[in-house]
This record gives sequence, structure tokens and C-alpha cells, in this order.
Amino acid sequence: MERTKQQKLCLNVSRRNKKMIEKLEVLMLEKNLSMTDTVFQIIKKEYEAYENKQLSRKLIGSMR
Repeated sequence: MERTKQQKLCLNVSRRNKKMIEKLEVLMLEKNLSMTDTVFQIIKKEYEAYENKQLSRKLIGSMR
């Protein structure tokens, strides 16, 4: 059986963004997820929105 290597990600939070941790904790509780899962869920949603926006621009550009 192969062992999978677990990747690690360390996130340093600046003083300017300290209040974002509180917001993250609210989302964690709401969705019953870990901090890591919550952060990656947010990234996934944002990236999907980015991809949709890029696709829309491409489709609109091809219509011209």
C-alpha cells in the first residue's frame, strides 16, 4: 500500500487581516468544516467564479 504524502500549507495572518479569522471561524461553524476545508472551499468557489467569468468573456468575444 502506498503512503500518500500530506502537503502542508502555512498561512500567516497580518494584523490587517486578523478580523478575517473571526469571519472564517463563523463559516467553519456554519458549514461544520475544519479551517483548512473552509479555506479551500472558499478558494474553490472563487476559482470557479473566475473560470466562469473567463469563459463568458471568451464567448462574448467570439460573438463579435
